[in-house]
Amino acid sequence: MSVNCEEHDIYIAASCFIFNNISFNTSYNLIKNFSKIGIFNKGEIIYQNNSSIDELGIVVSGSITIHNEANIILNIVQAGECFCAAGLFYGQGISLSKIKSSERSRIVFISRQSLEQIFKIQPLIAMNYIKFLSERIVFLNKKINGFTAPSTEETLIMFIKNMCEQNNGKFELKISMSKLADILNMGRSSLYRAFDDLESKGIIKRQGKIITMVNY
Repeated sequence: MSVNCEEHDIYIAASCFIFNNISFNTSYNLIKNFSKIGIFNKGEIIYQNNSSIDELGIVVSGSITIHNEANIILNIVQAGECFCAAGLFYGQGISLSKIKSSERSRIVFISRQSLEQIFKIQPLIAMNYIKFLSERIVFLNKKINGFTAPSTEETLIMFIKNMCEQNNGKFELKISMSKLADILNMGRSSLYRAFDDLESKGIIKRQGKIITMVNY
């Protein structure tokens, strides 16, 4: 379902990396004039594997998950973060992953055509976009192939490792443990035990909601 952007949506979308070093008023006007809002319920598919895409998505509330063909979670995208940036300008635009809403979510969508207009209006936004894509290439080149996870602990390790690699070695878990357990398809008690085990082994360090990969 598509609706018009509300004030809160614009404030959150303006925190996305593409608007780095852009004044808030400029970001506000660009988002207001060149975007629309999509609302998705928990479990609703946003894109299937190999489906065509023509929009950049910025999560402004809720969260979404990105899965590979084996349905293993590659990433959780939370408020202020975007998805489909890498595939948007590939040919006609192809989503190589399944993307679904892990809870009721609001997403700001900016079409490829609108982004091209934004790049012309604010070239720094284009540079932010190129910088992001360059960082993704480096990240993917370093990434270990395969995401098989034979145990609860390994599932959690792969999730934390993936999130830390994308966020300079640490990240803030903005969702509840219950929500994370649901997303990773495990029991909440199992998730707590796995966190405790990883911390006791010195693999991770937790400070409130900040999680750091220490030794793996």
